[in-house]
Amino acid sequence: MKELFLTFLGYDDWGRRVYRGNDNRLYKDTGNDGSFCTVAGDEIEGEPDKPLAVCMPETKVTVLPVKAPTPHPVKSSHKASFLEWAKKQTNISDSYPATGFKIGQKVIYTNEYGVSFGPMEVLGFNLDVCPEERSVYVDSDSYWFAECPSSLRPVV
Repeated sequence: MKELFLTFLGYDDWGRRVYRGNDNRLYKDTGNDGSFCTVAGDEIEGEPDKPLAVCMPETKVTVLPVKAPTPHPVKSSHKASFLEWAKKQTNISDSYPATGFKIGQKVIYTNEYGVSFGPMEVLGFNLDVCPEERSVYVDSDSYWFAECPSSLRPVV
């Protein structure tokens, strides 16, 4: 059985993890769950090509451990839009201690696929829900959609 060792390089523009194999080729994890594919053109922004399960069925894939990946940077602020929008809402607050976060605090958001974004600033809180639900508004392009505190971690 052939063995392929993958080293994490970063993310492409679609949030897919990109790896370099010990054969010096690029591979993408298309579902961020170990669904590895070759990469068309062998370029970081190349499209996923052939699933390894099809083109290399007898290959054992091992992802080499690395430090936690760097979150995707947040490139623009939507704070002014949030503040304008929040004026029209009745359920937005400047504090909700039960969430464990404070206005102005920098956080990293990790989505349900394990892709992290940030740092982002905490902008407000939704008082209409329990603190463990979508109660924390952050400076993102969907500033009107609160996040669960469990998907946020403070920037140290």
